[in-house]
Amino acid sequence: MLNIDVLLARRFCLPGERVLDVGSNFGNTIQNFLECGARSVLSFEPHPESFQSIRTRFRDDHRVVVIPTALGDRDEAAPFYEPSDARGASSINAHFARHRSAARHVSLRQSTVLVRQLDSMAIFPTTFWKIDIEGSELAFLDGATQTLATRPPRAGYVEVFGEPVVPAGHQRAVIDRLKLHFPTVRGIGRRDDGELVLVALDRSNLMPGAPDHAAMRRAGTPLFYSATNPINGLGASQAAFFASAAPRAFIRARRMSSSLDLLSTFRPNTSFR
Repeated sequence: MLNIDVLLARRFCLPGERVLDVGSNFGNTIQNFLECGARSVLSFEPHPESFQSIRTRFRDDHRVVVIPTALGDRDEAAPFYEPSDARGASSINAHFARHRSAARHVSLRQSTVLVRQLDSMAIFPTTFWKIDIEGSELAFLDGATQTLATRPPRAGYVEVFGEPVVPAGHQRAVIDRLKLHFPTVRGIGRRDDGELVLVALDRSNLMPGAPDHAAMRRAGTPLFYSATNPINGLGASQAAFFASAAPRAFIRARRMSSSLDLLSTFRPNTSFR
């Protein structure tokens, strides 16, 4: 079964996109976007070794620009926490780093990285966002308020962590913040056959243990999707909707414990290939 990041890139990243990839790790998602026909990829990766890996990997590809900076809600030099078991789980969020490392019984190494607000960066407009920043989602959105108001992306996805590695209410707060910019929010799950499914988000649809709950877990992590226009009475061709209705963002969330009761609010809408 294909990696979920590959599936998301293939479904939603259109040829000619200008991609903003925040938290690129080794650059695999950059490669996914390029293979989907992205015109350019602007990568932000603060981990020194990951940054060097990306720069080496794409040194002859003029479409890729990588910047060794984290994105957050202020311009500063900030502590950067790296667990001993996974470089990709490094974070500027101390709460996330400490809770994750304690749960996995691993040590943390601390260094310092430069953090910038997206709003303070003189970058070209981007049309597709991928955000994977280990618990710092709200800080990123706070630092991107002006960009979202004036030059929002056409589409994108972002991991959103749940308790206990982030404070209570973090995941709901990220979803509510995105609703300020994107009128429609949907979840994305995965069926047994690997097909992705859209899931409604509605507190009145409380269905603990429903099939959509299992589908969200099967995706590897829960996912959320938001679009420019409301989704009303979707018919047979979900692909046509994505091609014509200019989706703006869909949010990826990682289940970290059984306390993630937000999953019980999901109901499937439709599916697409």
